Amino acid sequence: MKKGVGVAGAGGDMGIRVARLLDLDSRLFYKVGLDSVSGENIVSNAAEMKDIDGIIDFSSPVLALQSAKRAVDLSIPFVSGTTGFTKEQYEQLLSYSKNIPILHSPNMSVGVNVMFSAARFLAERLKDFDLEIMEMHHSRKADSPSGTALKLWDSASCGREMKKVDGRSGAVGPRDKNEFGIMSIRGGDVAGEHTLFLMGKGERLELTHRVSDRDNFAVGAIKCLRFLFDKPAGFYEMKDMLSE
Repeated sequence: MKKGVGVAGAGGDMGIRVARLLDLDSRLFYKVGLDSVSGENIVSNAAEMKDIDGIIDFSSPVLALQSAKRAVDLSIPFVSGTTGFTKEQYEQLLSYSKNIPILHSPNMSVGVNVMFSAARFLAERLKDFDLEIMEMHHSRKADSPSGTALKLWDSASCGREMKKVDGRSGAVGPRDKNEFGIMSIRGGDVAGEHTLFLMGKGERLELTHRVSDRDNFAVGAIKCLRFLFDKPAGFYEMKDMLSE
């Protein structure tokens, strides 16, 4: 029997994609949409909420936390690809995982999650190389740097004492050896591009991931929800799903 799924941010670009792809899935279907207008929570078909088996969230930090709380109340799994959480908001999301299985990733692409592991592998072996990240997204993206860039920064830092620099301007002086910069570019309809530069003397290595179809993210989120259905309460990352 197919499981019904609620989609938080159902009216957004990603929510629409998730809903469409859910109905092509052999085990899941789109049941109800949760949306936010002017900061107020709006639930379409509210009577159907009690019947959903999981929630996929691509929305905003505020709506994501509201939706996670609904998942706790219903004792169902919750998957989120939302970015831009404050430290306090993310801690709140983490606290909900004491009650239900929650999986969060700033990027639901399978390829970019493998990239995180590759970034750590390379940076650990090229400890004398300078590290920089460039990320590019569409003009409508609200947060900067992207959540994916921040995760990539964390992966490549490898426990080193690195100083994060968000862009450079003016007479900043020579680059400090411990600097690790993130440069953000916004424009057009770019779905997402991230490059980690590892720069040594006489050579440079570039690790790049590009998204050509945003359905990638929706497919990844649906896979993550299927992964959570037989998991106990806890906080999961996409690497947990990929390791099975």
